[in-house]
Amino acid sequence: TLAGSYNNTGGREVVSVAEGDEPEEFWAALGGKQQYPSLSPGEAPPKDPRLFAASTATGAFKVEEVDNFDQSDLNDEDVFLLDTYTQLFVWIGSQSTQQEKDQAMEFAQRYVTEADDGRDPDLPIIRIAAGDEPAMFSCHFHAWDAEYFSKRAFTDPYQAKLDALNAANAEKRNATSPAPSQLKKTNSVHLEAAINPPPAASFAAAEEPSLAPAAAPAKVYAAAS
Repeated sequence: TLAGSYNNTGGREVVSVAEGDEPEEFWAALGGKQQYPSLSPGEAPPKDPRLFAASTATGAFKVEEVDNFDQSDLNDEDVFLLDTYTQLFVWIGSQSTQQEKDQAMEFAQRYVTEADDGRDPDLPIIRIAAGDEPAMFSCHFHAWDAEYFSKRAFTDPYQAKLDALNAANAEKRNATSPAPSQLKKTNSVHLEAAINPPPAASFAAAEEPSLAPAAAPAKVYAAAS
């Protein structure tokens, strides 16, 4: 750095000074303490953020500003717009309707285009899902709790019982099933038997007695003399 290159050169020492803690010799070197701009040339002055709720709960799409807002105002069933003057966030509740999502984004586009407060017409519009808020969004809420929405998530008691029952049945099936090592051993035995079958037993066939009748002795005839 530039400060590092000057450090310990020519008997000079670089000292870091926080704004507001400047010693007298600091201001004396600048000709005395005077008022100075807190923003860079062309930089817009900071403004308080504004929160708007967008909902169709009344039957029609409606946008209303939320005064003195905090994290608890973010309703998971609606869509909210957070205007920080340099950015416009569209926070999408997980239970919001598709109509609310679509119309809130359309409203955000008109809001930036029609703003006449000197803001950049190319102001970025950032869409954020509930429960996935970045620091540049959550920093505008006092005492932000990253687990706030998971703590408030609705749990269906009937579904919870069904999940517990399915888990118990699965555990019971696993308990009665053969262990993988035993099953592997059994399969290997069957495979070995199929590849190398045992030799067939050989037996000497006993000659069965013939059941045919014995041939009668041939008759001998004497030739007459």
